[in-house]
Amino acid sequence: MNAVIPILENVKDSLGLFSVLSRPNNMKLFLASIEGVKISPSTLSDLNLTRKKYYKALKQLKGVNLVERSKGIYSPTTFGKIVYQRNIVELIQYRKYFEEINAIDTIKATLTP
Repeated sequence: MNAVIPILENVKDSLGLFSVLSRPNNMKLFLASIEGVKISPSTLSDLNLTRKKYYKALKQLKGVNLVERSKGIYSPTTFGKIVYQRNIVELIQYRKYFEEINAIDTIKATLTP
C-alpha cells in the first residue's frame, strides 16, 4: 500500500487534466482546437455550445495548459499536442483491437488459478 502513495502524488496533475477533458464541452473544444478555433457564431453552432459554455470550457482548457491563443486563434500548446497524440489518437488506434484485447484478458483469467 505504501508504494501507491508516491505514485498518487505523481499523478495529481494528471487527474486534474483528465477531469477537465472528461467534460464533453471541454473535449469538443479541445478537439476543435487541434485545427485551430476562433470564436464565431458558426464555431458556436458547429460545436453546439453557447457563448458561456464556450468560454467556460476555454478557461478550463487554458487552466491545464492544453490550449493557447495566438493571433486570435486558439490552438493546442506543445503539451496539448502531446496529450492529443498520446491520449486521443493512440486510444482510438487501440480501440480497433478491443475484441482481441478482451480475448487475451479472458484467456489470462482462465489460466490463473
